[in-house]
Amino acid sequence: MAHPPSSARTFRVRRYECDAYGHVNNTAYLRYLDEAEYEAGLQPEGDPGIRVVDIEFLAPLAFGDEVTVTGVTEGQEPLRRGYEFVNPENGERAARAKVVWASRSFETARLELVPQPPRPAAAVFSQSRSVEWRDVDQTSRVSPATLAAYAEDCGVDLCSAYGWPMERCAAHGFAMVLRRHQIEYGEPLSLGDEFEVSSWASGLRRSSAIRHYLIGSGGKQAARLRSQYVWVDLDTMRPIRIPEAFLEDFRSNFSGGDAEER
Repeated sequence: MAHPPSSARTFRVRRYECDAYGHVNNTAYLRYLDEAEYEAGLQPEGDPGIRVVDIEFLAPLAFGDEVTVTGVTEGQEPLRRGYEFVNPENGERAARAKVVWASRSFETARLELVPQPPRPAAAVFSQSRSVEWRDVDQTSRVSPATLAAYAEDCGVDLCSAYGWPMERCAAHGFAMVLRRHQIEYGEPLSLGDEFEVSSWASGLRRSSAIRHYLIGSGGKQAARLRSQYVWVDLDTMRPIRIPEAFLEDFRSNFSGGDAEER
């Protein structure tokens, strides 16, 4: 696989890349990364592509900000790249990531980058979907960023199903903010494929929890995600204790009784 030892590309944040809180959506970072590497000459030979992503979100970006994505090669066979997302105006790191580029046949499990999920909760939330035209890129497959967007959609719908739509959370003065995505990609999805997204939670702490997502079709896994969310005050964006009423309603969706062990 031909690749540069290091690369850098600067993007300006577009309004449509921001979420309802005015911050750049997590999926945009994956698009920045993918586009920066494509333009820098990271060209696949055969079927190699992004197999594992571990990305931490450190400081928010907003409409009009710039962000410089710098990638550095950290290892070979498989190719491992480290990335930093920096706001050039103030030098603040918005995010950092580690990515493994490899063929789909490579056994990513031996890298131990994405821990296996715990046993499913008593009530696993699942939804069925199909790949639409807007979901595929020039390869006619669903991109890594779009797979992450499927998980995000599932999380939003899940909250509504358990009685906590985003409007109710806002009315109670809190939000759930993504701090870390650990993603392993498997068999790609293509236009027209039907698939299922399933999710449950674990790792409950005072202000945070881990949400697990499985995305698959016909027994094949397209992606699995281990995502850390932090509950924050909407006014200050500082962490708060997870509201007891919220935990009570989600108890059955936590693995191993986590909602009772806090």
